[in-house]
Amino acid sequence: MDTVIQRSFDTLFRESNARIAQGLRRSTRYLGIYSAGVGHRGNGLLLTGASGVGKTTLALELASRGYALLGDETTIYDRAQRRLLPLERALMIRSESFPLLSDAALEERCKRFGFCAADGTRLVYHVAARALFGASAFSPPVQPRAIVHLERGVSEGLIKLSTARYVCSMSSCFYLERSTPAATMQVLTDLMDVSVYRLRIDAPQAAADTIVEFLDAL
Repeated sequence: MDTVIQRSFDTLFRESNARIAQGLRRSTRYLGIYSAGVGHRGNGLLLTGASGVGKTTLALELASRGYALLGDETTIYDRAQRRLLPLERALMIRSESFPLLSDAALEERCKRFGFCAADGTRLVYHVAARALFGASAFSPPVQPRAIVHLERGVSEGLIKLSTARYVCSMSSCFYLERSTPAATMQVLTDLMDVSVYRLRIDAPQAAADTIVEFLDAL
């Protein structure tokens, strides 16, 4: 693909991210949570964790198995309806994710339908989720049911965490700019009923098996 087109699309992608973040910081109703997310049978699950831990890769693995996306790195929470909303934008997929996924054809579909740009020594693909996974790629609004916090390491399965302590620690993940302490606490209170788990991840496919079993049991 022409280098000028690649650079133009990459710039557009960064600018759209900045505009989304700016809008969320100013909103009192909609909250952006730094997470990947999937929806299943009306239930929403957030995948949180540090940058590079594998949130997007795990979300892609789940999407390739038929689970609907809420987002790959930002999920929208509607405080009025107490629902998670899909953020329908282009996915950002790093080239090193492809060998870790069970869908061997995903890389070819990204090359066919997406744009790629160099990020240091690796390629990053920007591609519409519907082009990869079909018309049902994104979930309708769903109720938040669980947060799975991802960490690097050998999997021990899902370990339940203290919801109150974890949700309070998530406040730094919210795109809040003009909110008052009372508004922030209201959001945290909204999420207090959401179960929180830790999952150590060493292979996306194995982690996806654990998530699938959990979602199907909800």
